[in-house]
Amino acid sequence: MLDNSVAGGIPHGMTPFESIVKECEEEASLSEEISRKSVKAAGAVSYFFQNARGNLQPEIEYVYDMLCPSADDPAYIPKPLDGEVESFELMSWEEVVERMLAGEFKRNSALGSSIPLESAVVQETI
Repeated sequence: MLDNSVAGGIPHGMTPFESIVKECEEEASLSEEISRKSVKAAGAVSYFFQNARGNLQPEIEYVYDMLCPSADDPAYIPKPLDGEVESFELMSWEEVVERMLAGEFKRNSALGSSIPLESAVVQETI
């Protein structure tokens, strides 16, 4: 299943932004300096996860965009580091939507991916 580029739980005492900076380094080999200057808050998604026994667990996902000046700049090219990520794949928004609709993304990842997509659609129509 396809997933977000970088994700993770927020440890006690850490802000969502500090957590995403840490996860960028751990999961994608993106430096703290690059993450701090390029990662911007995009929104949040809340939902309930239902386990096999039917119990509900509330979830909140903080969504961030990372602005990359060039797809060729090695400082911005994610590389697996901690073994949690198999690989990274650059996709157009059209491909993201197509693969979401085909059920290739984890459900919670598709929810988070919809925020930047909505922003792009709004900006394109203005």
